[in-house]
Amino acid sequence: MPNHLHLLLREIDYGGISSFMQKVGTGYTMYFNKKYERTGALFSGKFKAVHIESDAHSRRVINYIHANSAELFEPGWKKGVVRNEAKLKNRLLTYPYSSLIDYEGAERPQAVLLAKDAALELVDTVPSFKALITDARAFYNYEKDLLSDLEP
Repeated sequence: MPNHLHLLLREIDYGGISSFMQKVGTGYTMYFNKKYERTGALFSGKFKAVHIESDAHSRRVINYIHANSAELFEPGWKKGVVRNEAKLKNRLLTYPYSSLIDYEGAERPQAVLLAKDAALELVDTVPSFKALITDARAFYNYEKDLLSDLEP
């Protein structure tokens, strides 16, 4: 996504994800600032984390992450409005900043960053496009309700 990213991470050591995210954020900011001859922060706050509590939740998270870029191509998709499903499917399967194309069998250098086997342990099969969109939409609504419950 142009303004944020989604990662599914498994913590091995206590505080490992926080440390990793700090290193990624600092390293990327240094790279970006040097490349574009600028200074200052790139990100407006700390990363947000959601603890995954169940197998069902992990499946929804995986689907949500892979379908999240649909927002770029079909702004109303989370509300069930998809003007051209075939075009959206093609866009999702060719979006270079998503690992969905790696699960569909593409060979590319970015795959070294993935632990596909670890993610596939959480789901029975890689879902169909239709199931991916349906699940992501359901997760979006679940997350929205969850976050609204946490607001004061």
